[in-house]
Amino acid sequence: MTRRLLAASLAAAAITTACSGSSSPAPGSPSPTASPGPSTLAVGKSDLALTAGTYRSPEGFLPPLLLDLPAGWTSVHRAADAFDIGRAAAAGDAPDVAVIFMTPAEDTAAAAIAAVRGRVTGTVRSVGGTVGGRPAQGLDISGGKGELASSTAGAISIDAGPGQRERVLAVDAAGRPLLVIVLVPDAKRWAAVLPDAVRLFSGLRFA
Repeated sequence: MTRRLLAASLAAAAITTACSGSSSPAPGSPSPTASPGPSTLAVGKSDLALTAGTYRSPEGFLPPLLLDLPAGWTSVHRAADAFDIGRAAAAGDAPDVAVIFMTPAEDTAAAAIAAVRGRVTGTVRSVGGTVGGRPAQGLDISGGKGELASSTAGAISIDAGPGQRERVLAVDAAGRPLLVIVLVPDAKRWAAVLPDAVRLFSGLRFA
């Protein structure tokens, strides 16, 4: 993925409660070990392979997110205003699918979606969705050309293009809008890859 792109189940948190009067572990019993916490995606631009686990959005990203990823995903762009999670295609430089999380310039999710709708060309259809358990409003976009959306500081810009398909969802969280963009450079792959992308962002948590 380039800077201007042509363009997961929640890992159950083990909660232990201490009961008053509980006994100490018997001598010789192994000491309990704390489960590792989420890994924060380091700010930067590089191909970063992500092992299965829980990841926190880059430092400074608002609203802060927690994502649970299976194996096979990578990240290329990670900044305080946007980051991506992608999966490589069998051939070529473009990803098979990419999911971009972005803070838009607009103040609300409704305004952000309206701004995308005003810029987009190609075939557009209004859709709904769920992001982190919250209802989201969105657009499905096929073909067209030109910019769909850009993050507040320009870390990531998403362009439409012939043969591509995108889904843009917007949701408000903690008083801030969040854009989630699913980018499939080869529209013929849409049905095959969309379910994995939806699982990724529908199961995220707002930290």
